[in-house]
Amino acid sequence: MFQELLLKPIYNALVFIASRVPGNDLGISVVILVLVIRFLLWPLFNKAAQSQAMMKKIQPEMDRVRKVYKDDQVKQAQEMMALYKKNNFNPFSSILILFIQLPVLIALYQVFLKGAAGIDQSLLYPGVNHITSFQTLFLGIFELAKPNLFLAILAAATQGVASYFMGKGSKDMSSKWLLIFSPVMTLVIVMQLPSVVAWYWSLTTIFSIIQQLIIERNLKNGNRTTD
Repeated sequence: MFQELLLKPIYNALVFIASRVPGNDLGISVVILVLVIRFLLWPLFNKAAQSQAMMKKIQPEMDRVRKVYKDDQVKQAQEMMALYKKNNFNPFSSILILFIQLPVLIALYQVFLKGAAGIDQSLLYPGVNHITSFQTLFLGIFELAKPNLFLAILAAATQGVASYFMGKGSKDMSSKWLLIFSPVMTLVIVMQLPSVVAWYWSLTTIFSIIQQLIIERNLKNGNRTTD
């Protein structure tokens, strides 16, 4: 069911795009596919970014509530819920959105691993332009079918920037640890995989940062971004 609903459609989209890209370039095809995915899932990404931006906005007030009612957990919870209600903030929305996005992310991960290995004809729909293989040498420099240290570092660096913006203004120690831990874990993971995964990771993280900055600017100006 997972393969039919997610893996095959995304894989066929990648093959379709690659068949129309000069030289069947996998790197360029990934850029286009990421743009398509971000557009189709814009409401979900937007909701998650809004939730994150709103949490950062009310973080000082949350810290104040924790400090004032540190010895009264019941009152602290009541004040926190009142704060959430006042700002129309659901602390569980980002978790729910993550669970919705997770199957898509897993499918994309498998698609790029398969793409680096060549065309899997068994996954193609009838009528999809068949190409014999992807061009995995991106820009004549990066072999996307193999691990690449530069692209792995790029993925880790963009993840570090994203973590910085997520934790900016927060005094929570977990945010500080996230700033250090997430880039390191990203580097450890992607440097062992075909570098097409690192390339996708970098692209989607950059789009996330841009979207986050736009939403935070709108919140700062007092305009809640709509879905």
